[in-house]
Order: sequence, then C-alpha cells, then structure tokens
Amino acid sequence: MKTFNLYQDFSNPAEKAQHDKLIALVDNMLELKKKYHEARMGRDKELYERQIKIIDAQIDRLVYELYGLTEEEVKVVAMGSGKK
Repeated sequence: MKTFNLYQDFSNPAEKAQHDKLIALVDNMLELKKKYHEARMGRDKELYERQIKIIDAQIDRLVYELYGLTEEEVKVVAMGSGKK
C-alpha cells in the first residue's frame, strides 16, 4: 500500500482535530473490512458493507474538506472515481 503525507500544522487545533478524525476513520474502516472478510453469514456481511460505505463517504468528505475542494470539484472527483 502506498502512503502519502498530508501537510498538517499540528500546532493548529483545528488541523490536528481533522488529522485525528481521519486516522480514526481509516482505523475504523480497516477493522470493518477485516470483520467483513471474517463474517460467515450473509446478513453480517451486509451489515459490515453498509458500515463500510458510510465510513468511506465520511473519509471522502473529510479529504475534500482538507483539500478545500468546491462542490464542482467534488463532483468531478466523484465522477472520475465512479461514485455519484
């Protein structure tokens, strides 16, 4: 997996909070994906899949905010990634 660094001013409480929230969401996503792959019952997989989609949308919104994207730019990114 490729990693990248986002510039964050950790002396700025707002930027630190955004960073911490993103890390928490990613950790949550990784845990949910692990549980999804370990799930044996279809309804459990469906539950994890719904939760994964919610977390994915939250991560997207936070990243758009971090980069200061406009609504129009968000639409372009969403269309390019197959999300609507």
